[in-house]
Amino acid sequence: MQLHLALRREQLESRGLASEDARIAAARRFGNALRLKEESVDAWGWRWLEQFAQDLRFACRTLIKAPGFTLIIVLTLALATGATTAIFSIVNGVLLRPLPFADPDRLVQIYGRVWAEDRGEPDPVTGPVGVFALAAFESHSTTFDGFTAYDLSTKHLDGPAGPERLTAISADLDFFSLLGVQPQAGRTFQAGDPATVVVLSGPLWERRYARDPAIVGRSITLDERPYTVIGVMPNAFQFPYRAASLLDAALPESRTDIWVPTQIPSNVPPGLARRERVTARLKPGVSLDAAAAELRVIASRVESDNYRGIKIRVGVRVVPLAAEVIEPIGQSLWTLFAAVGLVLLAACANVANLLLARMTVRSGEILTRTALGAGRLRMTRQFAAEGLLLSSLGGLLGLIVARWGTDLIVRLGAAWIPRAHEVAFESRSFTFLAIVCVTTAVLFSVAPALQSLRLNVPLVQVGGHAVMGRPYARVRDALVITEVALAFILTLGAALVMREVVRLQKAPSGVVIDNVLTLHVTPRAEAQDLA
Repeated sequence: MQLHLALRREQLESRGLASEDARIAAARRFGNALRLKEESVDAWGWRWLEQFAQDLRFACRTLIKAPGFTLIIVLTLALATGATTAIFSIVNGVLLRPLPFADPDRLVQIYGRVWAEDRGEPDPVTGPVGVFALAAFESHSTTFDGFTAYDLSTKHLDGPAGPERLTAISADLDFFSLLGVQPQAGRTFQAGDPATVVVLSGPLWERRYARDPAIVGRSITLDERPYTVIGVMPNAFQFPYRAASLLDAALPESRTDIWVPTQIPSNVPPGLARRERVTARLKPGVSLDAAAAELRVIASRVESDNYRGIKIRVGVRVVPLAAEVIEPIGQSLWTLFAAVGLVLLAACANVANLLLARMTVRSGEILTRTALGAGRLRMTRQFAAEGLLLSSLGGLLGLIVARWGTDLIVRLGAAWIPRAHEVAFESRSFTFLAIVCVTTAVLFSVAPALQSLRLNVPLVQVGGHAVMGRPYARVRDALVITEVALAFILTLGAALVMREVVRLQKAPSGVVIDNVLTLHVTPRAEAQDLA
């Protein structure tokens, strides 16, 4: 009660003072007393939430009074946060999410190389595994739960919708079970299946058969031979990734359309005549180095055998399947993510500079609030509320930019981005966007808030106009320097990339390519029938 009477007395006394300095001094005493009252009434409870709500309402009124200024800031933040979130969605879908298989950390890719001893050691082991080496691995290995081999080819699909060339995978019968995946319709390969069964991919099922559930059990024609459809895989399942680009005559498609059981022709001898791509699953608790060492020992035993009188050497290399999938694009995506991060920082510096410049217009407001005893916490909270409101508006528009940008990048880069079909704007993207909004609000609000609290009178009045003092000038110059530096880094990086692209395009290949076309032909008959 006494505190209330003291506040009322200070208020009445300030009205009767004629001097402006006296009124300001009285207002300061009134503000100090008011601040003591606020701090004594549940400062960290509902009172704090009520005051923050007041700050948000005041921030709304302030921003509405300057629609052009607000629109510029919101659009700047929308473009920066939207682009950053779009690239994060790509990075998350391709690099951060685990592969869509059972226990993907235990899956490895095995490469082999066979060469005659008298020819010397070839390039690093990057080829498929020979059948005789794979048989030795399956017989003697103790660190793997299983091996599955597959090969890539193309098949010609005939039907009422017209002919179509498909990317086909010839795989062992344990292919799907080793990966630990289930079909969305029908079943996958089982022991005893003939070579004339086929499993369709989800996109092919949708594209050619309009997702007809009756496709399971129906016969389709591949290379003029009937095949029975036994199952359909989910849309998210693609293995191997970018299969078409691995073919000898690279195809523009990046999808895998069908899987058929491996068929070994009776007239082809085992050994060097047939090679396989091999995926294997490690036993629980087995390290990659231990498994690779074991396979090298087994490979050395295979080397002791002669094949048709020729002393052979066998090389083997084991790499994690996840690393093999993302290695071609991982560094490029991280570089792109770092670049958009620099763009976001430049946008924050730009917005902070705009807010600092606008403080000259708000000098009267800031002086009045300071004179009335607004404390450091209250002033900081006011600028934080304005920053959070601007960042939230920018984030809402950035959400649209991020969704549109993610879809655009996936469509344009589907042929060279592995796992592009798995990229989606999901909960992680929303969480990342929310974190970016809060972070940007802090980044571009801290400079105005700190500068307003640095001096008792944050802006200097000269001739009735507010001008920036020396602390403001230093912060302004620092922000401008930061913007220029970030822009210079991004421009220089883009220029270097473009120069390298132009150089590679003009580099002589040693082959005359003028008026030369390439053509990929899929014959309707089997190769042995044409011989």
